[in-house]
Amino acid sequence: MPTDLPVRPKPKIDRMRRGCVGVVVVGGVLTLIVLAIVASVIWQDGGVFFKRTESAIQDGRSFGQERLDQACLDETKARLKKTTGFADGMPLLGFFRGCTMVAKPTGPFCEGVPMPLELFDSAAYQQQQCDALELGKHPACKPVFNEVQQLCYRRWLEQEFKE
Repeated sequence: MPTDLPVRPKPKIDRMRRGCVGVVVVGGVLTLIVLAIVASVIWQDGGVFFKRTESAIQDGRSFGQERLDQACLDETKARLKKTTGFADGMPLLGFFRGCTMVAKPTGPFCEGVPMPLELFDSAAYQQQQCDALELGKHPACKPVFNEVQQLCYRRWLEQEFKE
């Protein structure tokens, strides 16, 4: 067997490919770090956040009995004004969901509410609603109105598929 065959050089990985691999690796590591932090907070929290959200859903269901969907939104807004931050305000999404699950839907509730995928209109709608409540900078305000959009979108889908 001849040993003097020319050795092929290993192909060089171009810089672009190496850079992409680096970005993916760094992104993956950062994602794992964020997940670890979130898991740590939840673990130390002892599930209090989830218990508060579950309690808010039940509270919303109780409130929504024999009421219209607009009453659910009005109560959610009133409760939102009493909160001070993100952690206090987020269980209100559960309240709103629970309430609207049992409340009587009304036609005009979704009038003027943009579809969630209409990004620019959605952002403007959420900001406009929060500004009207004088909660434009409240971190839990926009998610509440995103939830309104999601509810209206689900109703629209149900209507579309009934026909």
